[in-house]
Amino acid sequence: MKKVLRDGAVAVLYSPGFGAGWSTWNEDQDIMFDSRIVEKVEQGKQAEITEEFMESIGYTECFCGGVDALEVKWVSEGDQFEIREYDGFESVHVVGEGSYCTA
Repeated sequence: MKKVLRDGAVAVLYSPGFGAGWSTWNEDQDIMFDSRIVEKVEQGKQAEITEEFMESIGYTECFCGGVDALEVKWVSEGDQFEIREYDGFESVHVVGEGSYCTA
């Protein structure tokens, strides 16, 4: 899995729409950084992110709910963050030290 890094920031995928989470409802944390998925989102091609597409890039147990609302949040490289979820609505929160994901 390759992360997208631009101008010192890492692309983080999240789904800020109620109903289903993306990064929080999938067990594999790589899914929130994957450059192939980021590319689809940046091109506005979320509809192409299907279970079949996900399997073709190596995610055999993927939940594709929330894909319609997928967005990219740019987090400074090295910053720690967490993705919070409520009723499927995800938000990205950059935090201090702790056991969080790191961009």
